[in-house]
Amino acid sequence: TKFGTRRVCMIGAVISCAGILLSAFSPNVIVLILTYGVIGGFGQGLMYVPACVSAGFWFEKKRALATGVATCGSGVGAFILAPLIRYLEDNNGWKGVNIVLAGFCLQCAVFGATMRPLKKEYSNTDITDENKLGNESNSE
Repeated sequence: TKFGTRRVCMIGAVISCAGILLSAFSPNVIVLILTYGVIGGFGQGLMYVPACVSAGFWFEKKRALATGVATCGSGVGAFILAPLIRYLEDNNGWKGVNIVLAGFCLQCAVFGATMRPLKKEYSNTDITDENKLGNESNSE
């Protein structure tokens, strides 16, 4: 929780959008692999992990169910997007599809903004460390 799920998801959405958008202008397969696969995939990972992890923090009794539902979202999305992508490709070509997918990824920044931040929970060691730091600064 150093950066927070909200921030990581939003940054991932922007990175993924940039990678997939750049892939639409790829002059060759190597650039396509780097932009869509590496940059876009990195951004997708930054979106996926916080979405799945954050569900577990908000549900204590049904944590496994919440994590399972959050994880199933990617499978359902792939199931729904496959025919949509085929339709868009038939009408707009693969470059047009990548531009639309980049827009979908950018929309995930809005979804990331709706993630509630986790409350800071202090453990006994955190309180002890803060007391030590407070005592050291007072003694100087």
